[in-house]
Amino acid sequence: MKQNSQQEKIRKLKTEALVLSLKAFQAAKEKNLVQTITVQPIPNKSN
Repeated sequence: MKQNSQQEKIRKLKTEALVLSLKAFQAAKEKNLVQTITVQPIPNKSN
């Protein structure tokens, strides 16, 4: 029973870490996109 609750805690922590890393990745991606557009606009329509 004790081990089970510990595994549950670990699972919750892993899920939280995953969500946080995903959010951080998304934020970094958005920042990077904004920076790329500001510094060097990429023509999409020519493609």
